[in-house]
Amino acid sequence: KTWTGVVSDSNCGLKHSTASDEAAMCVKKCVGAGAQYVLVSGGKVYELSDQSKFADFAGRSVKVTGTLKGSVIEVTSVAGA
Repeated sequence: KTWTGVVSDSNCGLKHSTASDEAAMCVKKCVGAGAQYVLVSGGKVYELSDQSKFADFAGRSVKVTGTLKGSVIEVTSVAGA
C-alpha cells in the first residue's frame, strides 16, 4: 500500500500536516531531541518502522510504500511527492 503525506515528528504530530520550511526545521529539532519521525496522512498519524529513511524528508511531502501493522507502517520505500 502507498500513503501520501507529510513527514512530521512524534512530538508535534498533526501540527505539521502541511509541508513547509518551518515544519522541516521544527521536525529536525524535535527528532534531534529524541522524537521519532511519523507520517501525517489523511488526518491520521502513522508511526514509521525505518527511521533512517526519513532524515532527508523532515517536514516534506512524501509517498511511503509499505505494510500497515497496527498504527505502524513497515516501510519498504519513501520518495518525495
